[in-house]
Amino acid sequence: NASCTTNCLAPFVKILDEEF
Repeated sequence: NASCTTNCLAPFVKILDEEF
């Protein structure tokens, strides 16, 4: 589960950082 969290969270945070 940790792998999925990092894999799905990393790009999500990156998008948020780029959007906002």
